Amino acid sequence: MAAKKKAAKKTASKARGKKSTAKKKTTAKRKSTAKKATRKKATRKKAAPKRKAAKKKSTARKSKRISIDRISGSARKLMLANLGLYGKVIDELEAQAERARDAIERARREAPDVNKDLVRRGEVVVKDIRAILKRADMPTPPKLDQQIERLRKSIENLRKRLR
Repeated sequence: MAAKKKAAKKTASKARGKKSTAKKKTTAKRKSTAKKATRKKATRKKAAPKRKAAKKKSTARKSKRISIDRISGSARKLMLANLGLYGKVIDELEAQAERARDAIERARREAPDVNKDLVRRGEVVVKDIRAILKRADMPTPPKLDQQIERLRKSIENLRKRLR
């Protein structure tokens, strides 16, 4: 395409005269040199030395070995971390079991005293209830039983009369 443009410019410039051709040639030269410079830069960037590629292959093998070593080291650390977690769980469970044993032992030691205290408190409550019932003129259980017996007898007597 560039060759076609140049040919078209030349034919147009011949028709106009020598002055216009000089200006067009200089601008055309500037454009073509600018295009060549960019093309050269692009080709320089694309070229890569072959030696570097060969070195990368040898370092790639070493890096694979290193990564395998790193992976095995990481796996070992992971295994040890899991074992450490397991050990901590066992320690915590043992501590909880020890606290539970201590609480049970303490309860066994204190149980007779607690039982005695509860019996004393129960006796006090019974006395208080009897005192309240006396003040309210309510019958206590023995008196209540007597009253129930009297009521049963009176009901039987009424039945006999009705027959």
